[in-house]
Amino acid sequence: MHRGPRRLAVTVVAAFAVLGVACDTAPTDPEAGGDLGVEFGEQPAELASEFEQLPVAPGSQAVGPDMETEAAEGAVTRSYEVAGRTPQQVLEFYERELDSRGWVPRVAPTQAGARAWQGEWTHPEIGAWLIVSASPFEPGSEDEIVSQYSLVLRQQRE
Repeated sequence: MHRGPRRLAVTVVAAFAVLGVACDTAPTDPEAGGDLGVEFGEQPAELASEFEQLPVAPGSQAVGPDMETEAAEGAVTRSYEVAGRTPQQVLEFYERELDSRGWVPRVAPTQAGARAWQGEWTHPEIGAWLIVSASPFEPGSEDEIVSQYSLVLRQQRE
């Protein structure tokens, strides 16, 4: 299986996810058009242990570096690919798993673009914000379903 185009796609998706949350202002809910009231600190070292506790969809394979820490943005990121799941199914997995682990939906999983999906959660006890974004890959076979997804974990400030 040729991975060059996949790695490029992973890098692009992860970059958009980090850039989408890397500004100094709080994120906004696109449907409400308002401020979600979230600010972020720069504590990626503390996030690394929390990141290791995040669920990973069954059958997933890590793509790219083990874990990327974006110190300037205060984020920890990781990308995966999984066969046999659509991007929507990946987000449905995270919706179930995160709810059972105390994560609160910030922005419900929704379609972001033609075929990509994204959702956002916060965890009040650990003060973190998680973005999960998924998009399809198109491997050689028309019958094979493969999705790439990225996790971006950021620390919230009060």
